[in-house]
Amino acid sequence: MAAKVKLLEVCIDNLESAIKAVSGGAKRLEVCSSLSEGGLTPSPGLVLTIKEQIVNLQIYVMIRCRSGSDFCYNNYDMDVMLADVKLFKTLGVNGFVFGALNSDGKINESHCKKITSAAFPLPVTFHRAFDVCTEPSEVALETVINLGFERILTSGKQQYTHTDEACELIKNLILKSTDRIVIMPGSGVNENNIQKILDTGAFEVHASCLVKENKMIKGNVISMGKDAMDDSYILDQNKVEKIVSVLNKSKTI
Repeated sequence: MAAKVKLLEVCIDNLESAIKAVSGGAKRLEVCSSLSEGGLTPSPGLVLTIKEQIVNLQIYVMIRCRSGSDFCYNNYDMDVMLADVKLFKTLGVNGFVFGALNSDGKINESHCKKITSAAFPLPVTFHRAFDVCTEPSEVALETVINLGFERILTSGKQQYTHTDEACELIKNLILKSTDRIVIMPGSGVNENNIQKILDTGAFEVHASCLVKENKMIKGNVISMGKDAMDDSYILDQNKVEKIVSVLNKSKTI
């Protein structure tokens, strides 16, 4: 079996963060908008400028047309997201990130198959909808594999992926996957817990590495929308470098 190269994927929602992530050693970007809402479909302009300014980099695009943690989409939502996949394929991206559930919390196989078929031959990552899926983890794993996804992004069904419970589930998923799909831990990953996460057998990890930033001297006193946030966030290149340093100490498995 060929050696598996360990790598860091970073989720970003702006050009500055993308440039800092790559400078820090990230090998793949999950490009989104609105990371404060868990990541939504980005603008084509963001994707284009990243491709223009950064070369030889894997770019995966989030396909998620609205916020909300139910991941239950109607036909109108699907029409939009299928159109987004078609558009981003023309921009030369390397893959997509998507997940869909039914109202009972089980994986919506029909919606997922439509996206993976539309994305073909580009790969698709099943995102953290996996973590709120009501099906047993082993069942959900087999479903995602059978649907043709390339990897699963998961926090181990916990808030943070470095907890004992999360790491145990991630380890079991990796063992049960038998190299049929990549299990990529993500949520709260940093330089202090990355080794514990790698000890599960994972070789790809996902992080945001954000730091709070408020460019106004005085914050807004008027909300710009429901649950709007006064603070903005930007990627901290130093955080990326520290995670990559740990990864590089054991580059292959």
